[in-house]
Amino acid sequence: SEGICEVETYSRIENGHRTIRRSTFQKLMEKMGRNTDRRYAVCVSKDGMLLDEKREYERAFKRYDYDTAEMYLRKLKEKASENVLTRQYIARAEALISYSKGEISADELIDRLDEVIRITVPNYEMYLDANINFPFMKEELLALMGLGVAYRKIGNSETSEKLYQKVLECVECDYLGYPDKCTLQITVKRNLARLYAENMKYNEFIRAIEDAIELARDKDCGYKLSALLVTMAHGYIEMLKLGKCEGEKKNDAEKYLRQAYYLAAARCDTVMAKRIKLYYTKYFHNGK
Repeated sequence: SEGICEVETYSRIENGHRTIRRSTFQKLMEKMGRNTDRRYAVCVSKDGMLLDEKREYERAFKRYDYDTAEMYLRKLKEKASENVLTRQYIARAEALISYSKGEISADELIDRLDEVIRITVPNYEMYLDANINFPFMKEELLALMGLGVAYRKIGNSETSEKLYQKVLECVECDYLGYPDKCTLQITVKRNLARLYAENMKYNEFIRAIEDAIELARDKDCGYKLSALLVTMAHGYIEMLKLGKCEGEKKNDAEKYLRQAYYLAAARCDTVMAKRIKLYYTKYFHNGK
């Protein structure tokens, strides 16, 4: 803290009792050797310009078009600079594409994402159980969230929830800017909701998904809202199957799916709209 802030202030920041100023965050990160200069931004070309291939890769990945995503990722890899954050981004993206295409198992995904995080935080696991919140950056938090998904896929709910909660704790410390903070909050709350639903913790499921939906509406994140409404509907459908909620929830589930479809259609997200329509038909029209 020397030359930056008082020791007491630093302690309160570490323990989550004080919101950190962006200028203080910059100085602390630089002192820890974590450069936040634009030259170290993710996916910039060798002359420092942001690459359009990153946007196109992410757009294709969100549409589940993994072949196109892989093509843009190859182009990105050819053009990008060799800074550590870009290497980390590409390594995470390659692991996720390989898993999404069925080329590697969830266990292999865990190994690869573990390596991704260690590129910048070699001893990251020591911070997962600690009371202090290490300032994981966006790419590191995304890799941790990916690890949470992978552990959920192999049935390790305890580790999955621990990883999700750590991401949420870090995001809520307020050192990330908008829209990264908002996007990560919504995504991790949705992941937690899905985990709770799979483990039949339905009260926790409802709280997590309602929080995510409220946040998405408050921040006008329409592109997230469709997926959240589908998650809510799916949770109610599973609860109805097990007799864990009243019959009127079927009407709510149908309403949520309709809202999700209209939102996706209004945003011209044809892939999401098609997936919602198929899901709706399966559960409410017996596949007809």
